[in-house]
Amino acid sequence: MSETVAQFTLRRLEVPPLPPHITVEQARKLASALAHGDPERGRIVKESLRGKLHEFLAR
Repeated sequence: MSETVAQFTLRRLEVPPLPPHITVEQARKLASALAHGDPERGRIVKESLRGKLHEFLAR
């Protein structure tokens, strides 16, 4: 089944961006929570990193 642009966009919006000033402790707790079995962890990590990369490149 092919995914439409609208479905892809909505799926990407399900992952909130990381806070602009995330602390090491917050990042560690997020990683721990994801490591303990979130079924969407791969997508969450991918979208979070994509958002941070975009944030750095936009500077």
